[in-house]
Amino acid sequence: MPVAGDEAFTANMDMAQADLEEAIRRVTDPTPEMIADFHMMQSLIHTNRGAAVEDDEERGRLYRESRVAQALAEEQNPDNPRAWMFRGFNRIRQDKSDEGRIMLSKALGKWDAYPAASAYYPDWGRRWIDFWMGGIEKRERQALPDTGQESDSL
Repeated sequence: MPVAGDEAFTANMDMAQADLEEAIRRVTDPTPEMIADFHMMQSLIHTNRGAAVEDDEERGRLYRESRVAQALAEEQNPDNPRAWMFRGFNRIRQDKSDEGRIMLSKALGKWDAYPAASAYYPDWGRRWIDFWMGGIEKRERQALPDTGQESDSL
């Protein structure tokens, strides 16, 4: 996790913001899918910035902006897999692992139906689903009571 006040992290987020704005300017006739991805990129920038600020009010503002960008992405393309992925992450963060797992599974299904990889349709973010699913499974294993008995396995 980034450390509040980390100048390198802030510089990277500033660069990501500038690059996103430049990409948006360069696309002359964006499709709804492209616009949705731009909104999801903006959501990610806001989320990352929010995780790195100490001020609760500023963090809340950035997280609200992230949710607005995500909602705009879903409005442009309800089948955007990254929007579904972020929904799942948010459910998991709210200790709603079962709902989060469902959202992440739906995100994987959306990716399978998403257009083939190209300059506009990369699979950025997809690898994080395995990370989050693994985290759910790890927490579930840790929550199991220790009976002191070994299970029989083949």
